[in-house]
Amino acid sequence: MRYGHGPQGLTGLTMNQSAVSLWALSLHKCRRLQKDIADMKDRNFKDDQGHKEEMASRMAYDEKDRTTIREKLELCIHPLKPDEHPQGLVNIVTGKMNPDTVNVENAHTIGSQQRQQFE
Repeated sequence: MRYGHGPQGLTGLTMNQSAVSLWALSLHKCRRLQKDIADMKDRNFKDDQGHKEEMASRMAYDEKDRTTIREKLELCIHPLKPDEHPQGLVNIVTGKMNPDTVNVENAHTIGSQQRQQFE
């Protein structure tokens, strides 16, 4: 006994209604797949093997970012060169110096006293 579609039409177990409907509904998908494969065969695909980070535009943005960071860091006080630091407290980003009245030696005890007064 043959199964499926023959020259004389449906044969064998495909006389079952659910099998016929499944076979008929799959024809469109099979034809679409054949067409897609044929289209892919004729196309010239560009090489997509590289990473986004290797693209020229990404490298240009990275260089711009590095330059911006370098310029910002050059404006800051170098934290690892203490001989270049001014005396007293200094904000390493803004370069602002504290007034002479500021003393951090007793900051912890002063803060503890203020907290107790607040409570």
